[in-house]
Amino acid sequence: MRLRLGALAFGIVLILGCAGPASGTYDLLVSTTDSDCVHDFAEFSPAGPMSITVDPFGNTMTIAGPPDEVCDLDEDQQFTCAMSAFDTQETYTPELYATVTVDLTMTGVWNGSDRFDGVANATLSCAGEDCASLTNSRSGDCAIAWSYTALLD
Repeated sequence: MRLRLGALAFGIVLILGCAGPASGTYDLLVSTTDSDCVHDFAEFSPAGPMSITVDPFGNTMTIAGPPDEVCDLDEDQQFTCAMSAFDTQETYTPELYATVTVDLTMTGVWNGSDRFDGVANATLSCAGEDCASLTNSRSGDCAIAWSYTALLD
């Protein structure tokens, strides 16, 4: 009896696992861009291939890095990823006193085993007396949002 229950439980887990998100290489396609950044910053786009690994139980997805970004999946297969690789400060040039901080997050939801849709948001902030020179504006602070669809190759 225990053997039958164990086999039944394993079968249910296997069936549910097949219905969840699939690991693989996804092509990220940007459909719209909304930005209040100056032209140079707004040109960046997260579009392109990305390697995604979904854990066997469907609790997390990992976007290959470096560094790897691990994102929690909820019961509705929704996710939010704080892209830690971008949570750093970069000085753009030694000639300018300006440090730009980029904070990038991705949110989305899986719509089947081979597709997810969402929004990538970047917030840029500038500190230093040369920010206006760097960005051709009064403030270096701005935000960009890219709506995207990711499809399994």
